[in-house]
Amino acid sequence: MTTCPRHPNWQALLDDYVRANERKPFAWSGQNCSTFATEWVRIATGRVLAVPDTLTAREALRTVRGLRGLYADACTQLGEPVPGLMARSGDFVLLRLPRSRGRVVRVFGVCLGSVVAGQGTNGLVMVPITEAEAAWRI
Repeated sequence: MTTCPRHPNWQALLDDYVRANERKPFAWSGQNCSTFATEWVRIATGRVLAVPDTLTAREALRTVRGLRGLYADACTQLGEPVPGLMARSGDFVLLRLPRSRGRVVRVFGVCLGSVVAGQGTNGLVMVPITEAEAAWRI
């Protein structure tokens, strides 16, 4: 697992970051789950993670498949994860969310303790930590 030293004031920065993003609507380019979580990594540690820019759902799906999935991409950039339930506040998290007809969608978020903040359609959504598949310490 690769960790980066966090800014000494990371907790206040996280509160400010969540407040600043809580009502920002989803956009494939610029305000999606990847950009939300990776921007937090940059704020907290100064480390810039590669995030492909996508303009449509189709481009995003093609990009994720080309990267062998969100999990593989996160492991490449952040190292080995811990189990999702071991996530701590400020960690980079992969959520596994059930959808209709037994399908599952995976999205990135940021742990806030017992919940994970992730980008929703009309702003941030808070998802129980029990939906976390994996977490990376940052």
